[in-house]
Amino acid sequence: MKLFLTFALFCVSIKTFGSVLLFNSQKDLKSNWSTLNDTVMGGRSSSRWISEPSFSFAGNLSLANNGGFASVRNNINNLDLSKTDGIHISVKGDGRKYQFRIRSRSFSWADYSYDFKTVNGVEQNFYLPYKDFESSWRGLSLGMLPTLKGKDIIEIGFFLGDKKSGKFKLNISEVSATDEFAYSKMLKKSEMAKAVSSLNLHHKLDYTSLSKQFIIRFETLPNFTYLIEASNDSISWNELSEVQGNGNALDFIDTRKAVFNQQFYRVRLQE
Repeated sequence: MKLFLTFALFCVSIKTFGSVLLFNSQKDLKSNWSTLNDTVMGGRSSSRWISEPSFSFAGNLSLANNGGFASVRNNINNLDLSKTDGIHISVKGDGRKYQFRIRSRSFSWADYSYDFKTVNGVEQNFYLPYKDFESSWRGLSLGMLPTLKGKDIIEIGFFLGDKKSGKFKLNISEVSATDEFAYSKMLKKSEMAKAVSSLNLHHKLDYTSLSKQFIIRFETLPNFTYLIEASNDSISWNELSEVQGNGNALDFIDTRKAVFNQQFYRVRLQE
């Protein structure tokens, strides 16, 4: 009897349905990012938008001359974000606290901001609901301004003003306007893609019993369901078992009586 083992024949798309892509490091969106630093008021901070080898907001923050801020911004006045409820960003930072800033059509002189804390060298995803953005003008809180709405957004940007002098760098992979449901769906598909890429299958024949047993061992991730399937021709597949991942390696033993000349096996994720 011939036995064959296949990896999961399963493709996962991480397209963010119901979202408006504002920036993606893998696509040419012809975005025009510009910097604005404390040099406009006599400070010494510097920053720049870097496109090679990765898109980054980087520079040096200085507290000299009562300064201490650096920023980069992009005009998106021509986009319709009326059906979105928040911003999704995918970034890799340096451990510092940054702000994502938005300017609205109705109050273009003010800033709507949302703080996010990075972990040094770690790619992170953040969902920033419009309703939680705080309005301000030159550091002065403006609680009387209305809640930010997607239809009013004309400019987005990143801001650093954590009062810590020194070099900084924030790698930016993606910025999109979305809603919480679409963001959750995107994260789920991203986790599934990670689960597929981490799937590691091994097999062995156990001769300790009177009859041969085919054992499949595979690594799992928590909160995912794995389906073990078999086929005589690698075309029509039958489900043998369904198991819940727990973060450890799991063994599946095929206890069926071998009445076939050849057998294909596969493990795949259940959506």
